[in-house]
Amino acid sequence: VEEEPPKEMDYADALHLAMRREKAAFRLYQDLAAMSGDPRVRDLFLALAREEARHKLTFEVALDRLASGEN
Repeated sequence: VEEEPPKEMDYADALHLAMRREKAAFRLYQDLAAMSGDPRVRDLFLALAREEARHKLTFEVALDRLASGEN
């Protein structure tokens, strides 16, 4: 995501930005895995993609908690 964060942003905006960046990283690793001819390299990229998906989920949960008023 080629987006400069503003100097001041609230927590929800930061979570949205983080989710966009995690999604972009996920797509990058998926694309690299698809281009790889080496199964070990492909598996590495797929593992990295799964990790990015977990990161995004963490931010989504935090945003849901924020929206519901949980801490």
